[in-house]
Amino acid sequence: MKNNLIIGIDPGRNTGIAILQNGEPVQLSVVTLKSKNLNEMSAELTYNLEKVIDADIRDISLGVIEMPVIYNRLQNLGNPNDILKVGFLAGVASAFFTWSTLPTPRDWKGSTPKNINHKRTLARAGLKALDLLHYIPKSKQEHAIDALGVALWAWEGENNEKI
Repeated sequence: MKNNLIIGIDPGRNTGIAILQNGEPVQLSVVTLKSKNLNEMSAELTYNLEKVIDADIRDISLGVIEMPVIYNRLQNLGNPNDILKVGFLAGVASAFFTWSTLPTPRDWKGSTPKNINHKRTLARAGLKALDLLHYIPKSKQEHAIDALGVALWAWEGENNEKI
């Protein structure tokens, strides 16, 4: 399916959102979910997605939501139940779109370390992405860059370009 509008989402407490039009970033944002209750998080995420993503484009865009995975090397970091909440948020985000896909991090960025992947993503996206990123606090930019990366992965895959 050739799609001119692709919306990348990096779900989590700080959910990154990237909107691409014809492969170019037109919007980058991060919404912070304040609730810890799953039902409230679902409502909060849906509300924020509705604020950021215009209803006119929701039905004609492809939602690309990163599906969280558990890596063996990270088993001892943090609360393992947190990944369940992120997976739940990925499902909520996926249901927001008429068409969506949920690639894993390995699908869209392989095993490239985050700092290298972020540099490559920003290089692929161009100066417009840097301009848009300027409005997001530095502490939250990684979420917007991941959303941008997964959106670019989908765009490049649809257009048979090398990822």
